[in-house]
Amino acid sequence: MASDPTDPNVLYIVYHDFDEAPQDPEDDADVDVYLIRGEYNSQSEEWEWSERIRINDDDPDVEHDQFFPTIVVDDYGDLHIAWFDTRNDPQGPDDDVLISLFYAFSNDGGETFTNHEIDEVAIDTLVLQQNDFIGDYIRITMADDAVVIVYNATGLLVPWPFTVYVEQIHSARIVWE
Repeated sequence: MASDPTDPNVLYIVYHDFDEAPQDPEDDADVDVYLIRGEYNSQSEEWEWSERIRINDDDPDVEHDQFFPTIVVDDYGDLHIAWFDTRNDPQGPDDDVLISLFYAFSNDGGETFTNHEIDEVAIDTLVLQQNDFIGDYIRITMADDAVVIVYNATGLLVPWPFTVYVEQIHSARIVWE
């Protein structure tokens, strides 16, 4: 959850959820990252909420999982979101062995997003072996005009299962080439 420093009446919430809940609990489901935008209406004294907006831009017909989203809004009102993502796992959507770190940017209040892969192999679940616990959270914040993402990762073949990584994306007004 993040408030917009350019408008104190605007609040953003990101979360992961099923695209559609599976009918059979044994079936896999497509888990996506969503954003809802709340705007406080001072006349009615109630929050008005948008429809949810899907953030991840992978093929919605392929069951890849996106999860643990985190959000920050910079001083310009631009949204920055990071999450774990299995879309590029070469094992395919049934295994979800390799988990990447993705980032999305919006400069139009969350109407549209541009997705970028930040770490191709943030977590290799085979490295964990007996321990399936991959950690809980990702954190994102602003430091001057830079987006800073802190996350846990295994990478490939690291000697100990987890290392904490910090990614810094310079300039809040990001231009991707």
